[in-house]
Amino acid sequence: MKCHVCGTSMTRVVSDLPFRVNRSVMIILRDLPLMQCTECSAYAFEERVMETVHEIVNRLQSPSHLDAVLYAA
Repeated sequence: MKCHVCGTSMTRVVSDLPFRVNRSVMIILRDLPLMQCTECSAYAFEERVMETVHEIVNRLQSPSHLDAVLYAA
C-alpha cells in the first residue's frame, strides 16, 4: 500500500490510537493494527480493521469520558 500523503510504502504496525465516540467520550483502542508510512508517519486502516472498530464502538454500553479498549478482531 502506498501512503496517501507522500506516496512512500506503508508497513503494518500495531499501535494505540484515540477515537472520539461522541462529543464528550473518547476511547483509546489498544493494540490496533494499522498501516503506517515509513517516511511521513501518516497512517491508514484496512477496511476489515475499520469494520471491527465500528463493532467495538457499537458494543460499548456506557463508556466513561476516556476509556482504554483492547482491539480484538
